[in-house]
Parts: sequence; C-alpha cells; structure tokens
Amino acid sequence: MAKVVDMVEQPRLREIVHDGVTVGVQLDFNIIIRIYMTTTTPQRFGVKILRELSEILSREDVKAALGIPDFDRALVRESTHSPLEADLTLLKEGEIVGRYSVKASPTGNLDYIVKSWRSERMSNDLIAIIPLEGRKDNETIYYVALILIPRMLKSEHPSRIKKYLRSVLDAKREGEKLDRLWPTDFIELSNALRDHQILQIRDELATKQDEMLEMQKMMLRKQDEMLEMQKLMLSKFDIMINILKKIYQELKRSKNE
Repeated sequence: MAKVVDMVEQPRLREIVHDGVTVGVQLDFNIIIRIYMTTTTPQRFGVKILRELSEILSREDVKAALGIPDFDRALVRESTHSPLEADLTLLKEGEIVGRYSVKASPTGNLDYIVKSWRSERMSNDLIAIIPLEGRKDNETIYYVALILIPRMLKSEHPSRIKKYLRSVLDAKREGEKLDRLWPTDFIELSNALRDHQILQIRDELATKQDEMLEMQKMMLRKQDEMLEMQKLMLSKFDIMINILKKIYQELKRSKNE
C-alpha cells in the first residue's frame, strides 16, 4: 500500500505503509528511505542506544520496518575505529549479511549525522539515530527514530539528504497522526529534567524536614503534657498523704483516750 505524501518544500515522495504502519518513503523504484520509531525518554538516549542497538535490530518489527536482513550476531563499534571497518556489521552463521554506518546525535543535529556519513571512506547504508519530540492533543511525547538511508544517496548534497530525512519524518508524523514531530536536543532535556528532579528532591527533603520539626514540636508538647500530668498526680498524691496522716493522727488520739 502506498500513498502520496504532500510536503511543503520537500521532495515529493511516496509513503510506504506496512501492516498499517508508516515504514518509509520511496524516491523511485529502487530507492526507499525507511524509518522505525518508538517512544523513549531523554535519559535513555546516547551511548545506551548504541549498546542496545543489536537487540533493537533483532526485533522482527524493526527488521521488517528497516528491511534489515536476518542475523544471529552484530558487531557494534562505538568508539573510534579503522575507516575500513563499518560502525555496524551483521553476521549470519559467520557470514557478513550487512554493513552499516551508524550515526547518532543526542542533540538532534542532522548536519552532524549527514556530514559524518558523507566523510566516511566506505560506502555503507546509513542508520541515523535521531531523538524526536512529538505533540498530539497538547501532549508531549519523546521518540527515538532509526532511519535507514541507502548508500546510493551518500553522494548527494547534504541539504538534499537532510530534506530526505525531514520528508520521512513528515510521513511518519502523518502516519502516527501527530500534530508535530521534529528533532530535539535530548542532552538539554536530560539536564533540564535532572535539574527539575534535583529541585523536586530538595522540595521533598524540605517538606520532610518540616514534617520532622512538626513531629518534634508535637513530641515536646506531649512531654510537657506528661510533665504537667505528673505534677498533678504528685500534687494529688501529696493531698492523699496529708489526708492519711490526719486519719492516722485521729485514730491514734482516739486510741490514747
């Protein structure tokens, strides 16, 4: 199933829908830009996403969306490595079934992703990992998108590749019936959320301290009440002692008479 996506100032592409889910856009018969998108939190993006990449790609829905071949082992190179090695290599029974350039930007910087890919000596398909912020009915939803761009588009101008990225995001926004969907800065959001959490913890601690002070005051009041009760009991005890003394004296006087 395919339908034309109307996009302002973007390449006119055809949306690809699989099992009711938008999985990409098609430039021509041979070139398809694919996308998989899932909800996440700003704190989970970054190095963690690379460490979880092989597990993510092994899921059947992800493989179907991105057109990833079946594999039983994945080599993910997170740090600097030889320019002749791919960021991601997929193997099946010891044979290489796929090589990919993987570019992730926790700040949502499409320029970095595109330029890093184009600067590589090897010509591999690109898996761009992009943090997104979506809006639907005034609700904010955070996503991470995995976008697979074929290697044959690597030689195109960076601005053109960025338009392709925005086009597939546009198609995904329409497919998910979101009001808006755009790359966002998860580092800034994480810092803001962290600061907010710190303030919340401080507020909670201050509230607990106030509660403890109130409890201490209440305990002091109880102690004062107990002291007052003890004084009253001692006073009544003294009265009873005096009464008993008088009774004893009267009895003693009566006996002597």
